[in-house]
Amino acid sequence: MDNPGTVLSTLALTSAIKYSFSLVSWKQKKKKYELIGKVSEINTYPIKSCGGFGLYSADATRLGIRVNGLYDRHWLVVKPNGDFLTMRQYPQLALIETRVEKDDLVVMASGMTDLRIPLRPPSDRSKLRRCRVWENQLQGQDCGDEVSQWFSEYLKTEGIRLLFSAPELMKVQTESKQHPWGNIVASPGDQAGYQDECCGYLIMNQQSLDELNRKLVEPVTFDRFRPNLVIDGAPPFDEDTWQELAIGEQLNVRILEPCARCQLATINPEKGGKSEDGEPLKTLRRMRCKEKYGNFPLFGVLAAVDEEGPINIGDPVYVLRKPQQDITV
Repeated sequence: MDNPGTVLSTLALTSAIKYSFSLVSWKQKKKKYELIGKVSEINTYPIKSCGGFGLYSADATRLGIRVNGLYDRHWLVVKPNGDFLTMRQYPQLALIETRVEKDDLVVMASGMTDLRIPLRPPSDRSKLRRCRVWENQLQGQDCGDEVSQWFSEYLKTEGIRLLFSAPELMKVQTESKQHPWGNIVASPGDQAGYQDECCGYLIMNQQSLDELNRKLVEPVTFDRFRPNLVIDGAPPFDEDTWQELAIGEQLNVRILEPCARCQLATINPEKGGKSEDGEPLKTLRRMRCKEKYGNFPLFGVLAAVDEEGPINIGDPVYVLRKPQQDITV
């Protein structure tokens, strides 16, 4: 019989060798990449279509940004029948603020008492409800009557519920996502919580926003577009050419497709209402509409994580570019 100490030592050595090999492979891989800038923002939006908050560091997982066990867009406001609600129907959702305190998600809004929701509620199959995000039929664990009353009072609509995508519940399978302009370019195993585009990440370029603002009478911030990651240092709309990103020492991100923008971009997150002049969507349509995508201008890119890892403000960002024939925007 093998000595337990010898077995443990062998396992430890094997793990160390695998880690060292992975790290060497990662550094060799980055030699093929081009340094384009650094991470300047990390954002998470716990409740879909509600306010989020910025982070200095987080874990970048296949399901999205994670901090203290909290995942991006894993809570969902729904009608009594389970259909999802967003700022499209209730622009005032943008005024709801969120933060994490110990083991709670704290939800705040003007004129309302603070609401505390456990980050990791005990699993209870009796509280499972079916829900829908666009064409995706999903599940969520109901957060209870007190939470329901809070959202119903705030939105002045009876029967509003809040659902939580618990770890064991069905997630959106990104590879099944379809658009009028074709299927999203995804791989088996790509998943998301309650994100609109069924992928874990929206990534934007600081210089692209700067270019848009040069054409606007009233500049806007990234709050209008709700990105998870912002990259600073690349030229405007350089993201059209990105195929993969290597971030920091470990994280590898695969670009799926451009983000096609809708009326949500016209909602001012500081006022909770739509802009009267239709901006910045009107200007984006002049700048970034492509025939394939119709009247939906492209701004930012959707992405999935292939190799999970930590991410920090200031991390270097390297790009592997698409072959020239694959650059369609």
